[in-house]
Parts: sequence; structure tokens; C-alpha cells
Amino acid sequence: MAEMLNRFKQRNIPEIITYKVLEAGETGRKLIKELNKGNLHDAEGFANYLEHRMPSHPHILKALGKYYLMKGDLDKAEENFTQLFAKSQILSVHNDYARILMLRKEYSRAIGVLSDQIQLIPDDMEAYSLLGECYLRSERYDTGLELLTLLKRKFTKIKTFSTNHFLFRCANASTDKDWKRLEKEASLRTLMRYNLEVFRNNPEVYCNDKVRLNDKLVYMDYVFNTFNKANPWFSISKSGVEYNDFQNNMVVIGRLSSPDNDISLTGLAVSRRHCIILNALGQVWVYDLGSVTGTFVDGKKVLQKQPLYGRCELKIGEHTLEVVTDKRKLL
Repeated sequence: MAEMLNRFKQRNIPEIITYKVLEAGETGRKLIKELNKGNLHDAEGFANYLEHRMPSHPHILKALGKYYLMKGDLDKAEENFTQLFAKSQILSVHNDYARILMLRKEYSRAIGVLSDQIQLIPDDMEAYSLLGECYLRSERYDTGLELLTLLKRKFTKIKTFSTNHFLFRCANASTDKDWKRLEKEASLRTLMRYNLEVFRNNPEVYCNDKVRLNDKLVYMDYVFNTFNKANPWFSISKSGVEYNDFQNNMVVIGRLSSPDNDISLTGLAVSRRHCIILNALGQVWVYDLGSVTGTFVDGKKVLQKQPLYGRCELKIGEHTLEVVTDKRKLL
């Protein structure tokens, strides 16, 4: 009995608090703050510092895993999350790990991870949203519609659920009456309108053996739950000439032959629907629409979607666009 008590006391000796621990904790908070803004440039410095100073602390492993996931380095992200799982059962990274599996198109495994997360935290709205996206990408349209119908009814104020519910209704529409009802509900030039046009405008025109219909659809991420007002300080330019006739908070970029694009570019390296930018106050993201040649931000290929922050170079085919997410910060 005495030996057991002694082992318990030894196991629960608190870690000595040093300046290094405090500094690492503060830097970890700064890293998460920059990631929440989508600022990968400043986040990189904090991530490099943490990897050298205190790479094995659970909170640091979680922050580094999120950084590499947003950066698109799935192997490094998984490495940090795996270490975190081994060290701590308190910090949950189920949603982040599910994102890794989704980017690898391992949707069945991702569904299992998200289901476990929802069992642990039944009010995790992000987990529900990711689960819906898994159903979409794996073409489980009936199951997705059932889930989003339930979520839309239960959480009436969460805009992402109503928007994605509309997407699944499009996927399950089969009669002219269904399409007319959807046409009436979709506002002009919104994300719902965009997805409706993808379904209605002969998908075989811009889909082939390498690109599926699902690649052209945009599922609203939970981060855009407050997707209401467009960021007025957002701009896109090419060779110093600014595009300035955007009327909404989404910009569709593609080949000149498609009339539905907001920015039309020439060349066979540009897909008809190449990428889309969602522009909202505090969040600007670019989504690659399954383009054959890819979308690149500052020289790095976008894995499905990526946040934009500050001044970014967007490469599409042979064209280079400059995207500025907040012109006020460049003055």
C-alpha cells in the first residue's frame, strides 16, 4: 500500500514551471491566433520557434498540427496529432484528424472519427458540418440530406447548415417541380446560386475522367457561419490592373469560354470553372474546383481550399493574379 502511494505521489509531481514553458505557451497562443486569421506567413515564424523550443508539449503539438494541416503538409500534421494522441486524452483533435483523412479522400475513416467526436461532444457544430461534407464527397447524397435536414431544423440560426442543406437538395432533385422550387429559393449570385448552376448547366461540359461533379461544388465550411457581408477592402488585380466590378462575396475564376465566371482567363491550362474565392469580413478563402493543372498560392499548390491573408500571388495556368485581403493594411 505504501509503495503504491509513493508511486502515485511521484507520478503527480507537477512539472517545474520555467521561463521556457511560459514563453512556449505564449507563442503557442500567438500561433493559433494567426492561424485563425489565415495568416500562414506570420504563423510560420511561431511554428519554427516552437518546434525548436518545446515540440513535445501537448498544447504545442496541437498548435503545430493545425499549422501543418492549414499549410497542406498532411504527413507533418498527422505526425503531430499522433504524438498528441499518445500524450494526452484530454485535448481533442478529432476534427483536425478527420480533415487530414478527407484531404486524402479516406471518407469512411473520416466518418468514423467524426462519429466518435460527436459521441464525446454532442454539440460540436464543426464535427456535424464536416460529417456532412464527408457524405457529399463520398456521394452519399441521401444520408447527407437526412443529416442536414435534421441540423437545419434543430439549429435554425446556423447559416452553414441551411446553405449545405440546399446543396443536398440539389443533389437529390429529380423533377421539374424540384428544380423550380430550388430556383426560387436561390438568391442571385450567392453560393446557393453557384451550386445550383453547377447542377443545372450540363455538368458533363466541365467534368471528365479526372474531374468529378463533386469537385466543382462548394460546401460551406463552418468557419463561414457568419458569411453575410463581403470584405470591402478585398481586391484582385493582374499586371497592375484591378478587377473592381464584383457584386457579391464570391468570385468565380475560370476559362474565357464559360460565361458564368467573374474573372475569365485564356488558355487550355485554365479549367472552365477553375477556382472560387469566398470573401467575407475576417475570412478570405480560395477553393480549387478540381482543376487539372491546379491553383497555386505563393508557389504552393492548394489542396482543395486555403485561407488567404495580406497580399498573395495566385497562379492559375499561365496567369498570375495579385490578391489583397485588406488594402488598409498595405497603406
